[in-house]
Amino acid sequence: MAQKKRILGSLIAASFDTLLKHPIILFPFCILAFLKLFALEIIYFIPRWPLNILFAPIVRTLWGEQFLHYPINFLLIPKLFYYTQLLLYVLIEALLTAASCVLIYNINEGKPTNLKTVFKKTFKKYIEIFCIAIITIGCFFILRSLYGFIVAKIATSQIGAEIYFVGLIKKGLAYTLPYGKFFLGILVELLFVYAIPILILNDKKLLSALGSNFKFLKNTYIITFMLVALPALLLLPLLYMNMKIAILIDKTSPAIILALAASEVVLTLFINAFTTTMIVSFYLSKRKT
Repeated sequence: MAQKKRILGSLIAASFDTLLKHPIILFPFCILAFLKLFALEIIYFIPRWPLNILFAPIVRTLWGEQFLHYPINFLLIPKLFYYTQLLLYVLIEALLTAASCVLIYNINEGKPTNLKTVFKKTFKKYIEIFCIAIITIGCFFILRSLYGFIVAKIATSQIGAEIYFVGLIKKGLAYTLPYGKFFLGILVELLFVYAIPILILNDKKLLSALGSNFKFLKNTYIITFMLVALPALLLLPLLYMNMKIAILIDKTSPAIILALAASEVVLTLFINAFTTTMIVSFYLSKRKT
């Protein structure tokens, strides 16, 4: 364990130094952040002309007329933005992550970081990258749905209803449901975290990259979990504030929903850049040994 702590410490320090010296690594993540913020702006203006011509009938049919009017329209923003981010992940984010992997590899190997060359190499693997993104999202939804179903069954079960301690457990499970889903997201990310680096850096086919991912993860899962989980924990305060959104709106205004969403986008930019730098650097160091 002491050795793993030393490896983790050295990776954190080296990755931080790499990002400071080579801010070009942030470029793909900045593109993604811009697209997310642009999507958030579009979602915000859905009730207004001219976007309401296209989107108002959809919102009216699925959620009701009230979600097209202030202040109720703000309550729909997190849901729409969540699904928009999932779509962006499948179509664009995985591709941009692959591009950042190539940039980090080139920096480690002392090669040029020409963005045109990097994106050209990445686009050649778009179909495989897209498939990995679909598999990742699919696994997340299966686990998320299963976890939500189990928690709902336990929370509404009459078994042990008369026992105070059992009641506390049920309430605790229901209250911590968003945290459970958050850590499930980390778990799914952990399961496939080396798939894209292996695919793009080793020029492998999809199934070969997935197999190599699991093989590599088998011997490094503890430190990989720390590399993925520790930066992600920085998002917990925002998750907590989103759980208390009704109180925040009462004390401020509905616009706090937009502020939280935008803050998450910016924070995620740096978290993903830092995590990817650590993961790729760790993989490259192990691949050489």
